[in-house]
Amino acid sequence: MFRISTLLDRRPSNYFKKWVEYHTQIFEKNQFIFINFSKNNEELKEYLISQGFNNLVVLTITKNKIVDTNRFDEEFNELLEHMVGLNVPVIFHCPYECIVPYRENLNIYKLLISETPYIVNQIKSQWVHKKYKFIFLDSDELLVGENIHKILETDFEYIIPEGYDIVQGIREEKLGWDAPIYMQRSYWVRNSFFCDKPIIVQKNINWGPGRHLHLHKGNKIPVEPNIKLLHLRDVCFTHLYEENNYTKQLYPLPPEDHRRDWEDYDNFKGWVLEKQRGLELIPNEIRILLEKFSI
Repeated sequence: MFRISTLLDRRPSNYFKKWVEYHTQIFEKNQFIFINFSKNNEELKEYLISQGFNNLVVLTITKNKIVDTNRFDEEFNELLEHMVGLNVPVIFHCPYECIVPYRENLNIYKLLISETPYIVNQIKSQWVHKKYKFIFLDSDELLVGENIHKILETDFEYIIPEGYDIVQGIREEKLGWDAPIYMQRSYWVRNSFFCDKPIIVQKNINWGPGRHLHLHKGNKIPVEPNIKLLHLRDVCFTHLYEENNYTKQLYPLPPEDHRRDWEDYDNFKGWVLEKQRGLELIPNEIRILLEKFSI
């Protein structure tokens, strides 16, 4: 038994739409959980219904249901238990406004880093307790492999896919999101630091921000080479620059975030050139899989 999940903190992006387009060809629609931290839930709901999620259930957290992100009240826990009893796709709507008032001096961006892992862990724990295998991917990540289901049917504590960034080559054009990515992009780069993470779990391990490898503490990472995690953030630099500007409208970035430097477009272009190092051609077997699913 599986559940696959992602989270959103804004409108359904082009990344997210590719995420849905691809993963609904791999998993049944009743296996999906969408964790939405955005205030507006209607746009997400309408989009998912347009993609065939007709029996979608929305569970919404209100301000009086969260006392503190380290101490959920009884009503919140009852909602989690109710979710686990459902055999339908679920939007778990937890607007930031429900949490921020209880945390002094916490802006929305810092909430992404410090608070969302706790909520995601609570949701994951409920399903693992019920003997489900739980998969969590960011909305710009794809899980790709020839025999994904065969591997997932084995017994394991967690699985770490082998992570790669799909990157726009310096001579490649702006991505057309209505066309398959495999027809427009030729390069990827290995990103073990950011993309090798235990996102498929059968044991209730504790995820940190981004589900990164806090549990390993520098040890050699045992990845599953037959499953790839494809990270799409850098698949189109024009789109990435536009998304960064949209992010700044939603919430201020802290001084230490490298994306603040992108306010100067020349700095952004320098970062793009830096990303060209280490690029390799995407192997033919991966391109065949992307072509198979028109991604």
